[in-house]
Amino acid sequence: MEPTFGARLTSWLKFVGMRQADLARALDVSRRAVHAWMHDTAAPTTDRLVPIVQALRVPGGVAEFFARMPTLEATEPVLDEELPPHPLTGDTTRVQFCSRCGARLGGHREACSNCSAEAA
Repeated sequence: MEPTFGARLTSWLKFVGMRQADLARALDVSRRAVHAWMHDTAAPTTDRLVPIVQALRVPGGVAEFFARMPTLEATEPVLDEELPPHPLTGDTTRVQFCSRCGARLGGHREACSNCSAEAA
């Protein structure tokens, strides 16, 4: 079964370390709209695809967005793979996510603020 648009969007957001709010701000849409896209309760119009991909800085454009799901392709991060800079901060460091709930962690070995799990 082909992954949904929402699954792809979620995968790319996690890969580049961007939050729903960051993408909503970059596209001048509501966080609720981005949330709906991520959960497949709504879909963006086709004229929004290019701006979404540009905001995420997907290197191969729309084709690459639909061809890959980077956070699901490997269980271990490829450390020599260069990440695009974060759209707002320019940071290129790897982002860590909670292994229990998937929330973005703010620092090395920091406990998750969502579920209090200890970071690996």
